[in-house]
Amino acid sequence: MLNTESFSEQFEFNSSDFDAFVSSVEAGEKANTAKRAKKLISVVDLTSLNATDTFRSVKKVVNKAIDLSNEDLKVGGVCLFPNYVKEFHKLLLQQDIPMACVAGAFPLGQADRKVKLVEVERAIYHGANEIDYVINRGLFLNNEYEELINEVRAARQLCEGKAELKVIIENSDLDTLENIYLVSRLTLAAGAHFIKTSTGKGAYGAKPKHAWVMLQAIKDHYNSTGVLAGLKVAGGIRTPEEANLYYEMARHFFGKSYAKPHLFRIGASSLLDNLVTVAKSTGVE
Repeated sequence: MLNTESFSEQFEFNSSDFDAFVSSVEAGEKANTAKRAKKLISVVDLTSLNATDTFRSVKKVVNKAIDLSNEDLKVGGVCLFPNYVKEFHKLLLQQDIPMACVAGAFPLGQADRKVKLVEVERAIYHGANEIDYVINRGLFLNNEYEELINEVRAARQLCEGKAELKVIIENSDLDTLENIYLVSRLTLAAGAHFIKTSTGKGAYGAKPKHAWVMLQAIKDHYNSTGVLAGLKVAGGIRTPEEANLYYEMARHFFGKSYAKPHLFRIGASSLLDNLVTVAKSTGVE
């Protein structure tokens, strides 16, 4: 049994350090250079997760990722609903673009565990090599930590050697920074390869303070285990400036090598268009 009290005891948020970091990034001018835009594009998960998605609309998204790859503007991955993985994973595989898929009763996470895990299993079977898995936040908020951990462990076992497991904690449902830290530590201890801020369907998406706390959880987990997990921020990130803040935050905690697709992602749709505009219109430094 995990000692969750020790996780809580390790939680610390220094608002002065956070504010100073944000001010230093906002004072810089890197966000709107072609060089930085291209780096940001490389960590974007181009996403289509709409209730109105169709084969035709999803195909446009996939083709967009492929076209950008052919222009040397390759995205970090493409994230879709499970019912589109089988149709499109081969096209993405040909361009070496990761196929991410939401699973686990996205976006609410409220379903029988067996149903959630079957969704993971089928997504991998059909070609997904990244799983964005939604936890049941109710388990955490009701202090059912072991149940939550067991669910994430089961998802990780299905992914073992086949797919990266990105666990969505849905920050907007967790109320406090301490809760965000604790659920991050729990899911990391259960085997998450990445932790992800949000589904993009909650009351709000990624927030800088929340990402900061999640990175602190990743750092503390690394210091305890030697295992370095990734971070994905998603939900409401639309401008190069917003994306750049998270990018610099990742570098602040772990250095330049962390802010690359294998450890850092930004889930977005409209953001990509803005980054491409900058990448194509501004001279490279």
